[in-house]
Amino acid sequence: MEMESPKEANRFRFYFLILLIIFSLYFCLKVFNPFLEPIFLAACIASVFSPFYIYLEKKLPGKPALNSTISCGAVLLIVILPLLYILFSLGAQGVEAYGKLNLYLESEAGKKLLTFETWERMISHLPYGKDIIENYSFDIKSFLQETLKGTLGVLQSAIASIAGKGAYFVFKFTFMIIALWMFFHSGRDFLEYLVRLLPLSEEQEMKIVEEFRSISSTTFIGTFGTAFILGSMGGILFWFYGFSPLLIGVSMAFASLIPVVGMSLIWLPITIFMLISDNTIGAIILFIICPLISLSENIFRPLLMKGGTAIHPGILLFSIIGGLLAFGFFGMIYGPITVAITKIVLDIYYDNYGKNIHGKSSG
Repeated sequence: MEMESPKEANRFRFYFLILLIIFSLYFCLKVFNPFLEPIFLAACIASVFSPFYIYLEKKLPGKPALNSTISCGAVLLIVILPLLYILFSLGAQGVEAYGKLNLYLESEAGKKLLTFETWERMISHLPYGKDIIENYSFDIKSFLQETLKGTLGVLQSAIASIAGKGAYFVFKFTFMIIALWMFFHSGRDFLEYLVRLLPLSEEQEMKIVEEFRSISSTTFIGTFGTAFILGSMGGILFWFYGFSPLLIGVSMAFASLIPVVGMSLIWLPITIFMLISDNTIGAIILFIICPLISLSENIFRPLLMKGGTAIHPGILLFSIIGGLLAFGFFGMIYGPITVAITKIVLDIYYDNYGKNIHGKSSG
């Protein structure tokens, strides 16, 4: 019988090892699948707060466990706990506002406001208003109720989802905090191990790592910073008209993250309500200023994200919208990170192979 050559034996071992790696990675993915989202989110947050952790290392050297605990506490105090408090407070105020509207619609003033004659008088002053009145009629009370339901629908569904799946939410939240602590404590070791596995040069590996850090920080600051600014502007504007600045401001901040329609989900129904309440001047002012606040996103977002990534602003916008559609709320983070890493991988390919191919073809 012919003996197998050492070269063939090595090739067999190599392919067998690759097969084992594929099977191992597949089952590892199955095991870690419930934790992938909290782990990835924790990695992004750790990347954003890494300068704070590095600062703690300088002040408290040789105490990684303590520094990691302090960093996790800072994330909880600065980001997560305030966000949860605002979300639940907003839900309570939204339910209260909906109840007050129903009471108002049942009152004498509400019934008078909802008569077709009131709308007929208002619509008749519009271009083609008389044609609209002659050809269309509808239940104004139902229209207002359904409009407010739609406005509060996203928020109420989020609250109901958290309340209805409380145990699952606590489960994912707990593991995100654990993963965040591990990234602070042993993030460098994890990173060095992963980098060693990549068949790339040290310079190429560091380009991928730095781009991940840069785009994580840039996306967090740009997305949530812009939403905070727009929500604050909207809250202050509606506060002058007697609305709750917390309810309106946070609603507009969350709505600004929704592609296409954005904050119009909040300000347009309120403007319509003010218009039929004979507050015509206020409705006109809101109708002029609110779209300007929405458009100011195109000023604040580039300013906050300036210098953080080499991705074209248009591609960055599509990656945020596509991420939202593909992965849900946190897709606004996953999308830009995916696009940024893809760009770096393509750049590495071009630097190592593309230039040689084009050089030979031109020669």
